[in-house]
Amino acid sequence: MQSSDPVHEPILDVTNLSAGYGSKRILDNVSFAVKPGEIALFVGHNGAGKSTILKGIMGLLPWTSGTLRMDGVDLGMPDVKRNVRNGINIVLQHQGFFPNMSVTENLGLGVYSLNLGAAAERSRIERVFEIFPRLFERRDSRARLLSGGEQRMLSIGIALMTEPRLLLIDEPSAGLAPNLVDGVMTQLQRLNREWGSTILLVEQNVRAGLQIATSVLVVRLGTIAAHHNADAVRERDEIWSLL
Repeated sequence: MQSSDPVHEPILDVTNLSAGYGSKRILDNVSFAVKPGEIALFVGHNGAGKSTILKGIMGLLPWTSGTLRMDGVDLGMPDVKRNVRNGINIVLQHQGFFPNMSVTENLGLGVYSLNLGAAAERSRIERVFEIFPRLFERRDSRARLLSGGEQRMLSIGIALMTEPRLLLIDEPSAGLAPNLVDGVMTQLQRLNREWGSTILLVEQNVRAGLQIATSVLVVRLGTIAAHHNADAVRERDEIWSLL
């Protein structure tokens, strides 16, 4: 039997993922694959299970069944620390950071568990500052003094410190003024293009998310109901019919 060619493997392949708490099943046989370099946008009504799918992939929700493969390799039952080592990280809607610590200190804590040397940590911080110049300007400011948009940048920056190949992002524009949303989407697109990060995106502002997406996954009742090419959705302008 010939081994699979990693060039043609999806970076992420989720098969029949079911998960929940106790007897309460929240995700039901979720299956989809994402190619390297994609920005996959999850759409669906509130409560459909979009954010929960990201948490399930990351290992923040107990699985009852399913398979998670990265580059064709079965990762086993999800484990947060192992996923981070394998190149997966997540930015939650209410990402925790230390409000009384500076931007630079918070970024350093993003790699605390990796035991990097001082030089490697500084290099990663400088790379985050390249993608988010505003964070460099506010590098000595306490996190609680940042604007809402700056705090979202910091949340993403903390996740980027692990240099993930696959980044799961939950509602990056939540709580932001409308004039800041396009800026956040532009930064995510830059991250995708310049860092080569594949992104799984849950975004309440569907039109904003669709501007940068390459594929659209429709979520209904805790499962994937459809998978579309984003260009085709944009051309038809039938966003709401997907829901």
